[in-house]
Amino acid sequence: MDILLRGKTSGAVATDPIKMVSNETTLTILGLLLAFAGLIGYGTFKIIHYEVMKSVEGERKKSKIETQVNTGFAIWQTYVYGKAVNKGEERERGVLTKLLDQSIEETEKALKIIADLDEEAKKDDEVLICVCKNNLSYYYAERRYEKDRAITYALINDVMEKIKKYPDRATEWGKSYEFIKKQYVPT
Repeated sequence: MDILLRGKTSGAVATDPIKMVSNETTLTILGLLLAFAGLIGYGTFKIIHYEVMKSVEGERKKSKIETQVNTGFAIWQTYVYGKAVNKGEERERGVLTKLLDQSIEETEKALKIIADLDEEAKKDDEVLICVCKNNLSYYYAERRYEKDRAITYALINDVMEKIKKYPDRATEWGKSYEFIKKQYVPT
């Protein structure tokens, strides 16, 4: 330090010479930093993985609901066609009843999946849920079993509560409601 100060009255002065760190200490510090970075990376991966899997599971459930509703509707269309072609033929009545029961069964499967959804998913898929309930209530009304009356009205009333929210569906859902009232005339 004396060499730096000789002959100088002002200027920058080094306060401490730079100390050399041993290689072992450097490697230990780098190892700890890498371990910490790995831990942070793994934690980030797990969080992202969890969110992705949650999203995939939600989409899978939605897809299953859509598949069940569409399958029920396709069977329903076959039922309607068979009913129109075989007007009142006794030999076809059993087949038609089985078709109607099958469309109900497929749509009920969708309703069971809906029951397992969390509230956020139910809110996101509200139209699909209403379509499922509308279709199922219509199928029940077509079957006209007295034991189905309460569930039929519960389903269609739930749909009708949301009709103002989805005006593009109002005509379809309103027709279902009128059909159900006609089928289940108060006793």
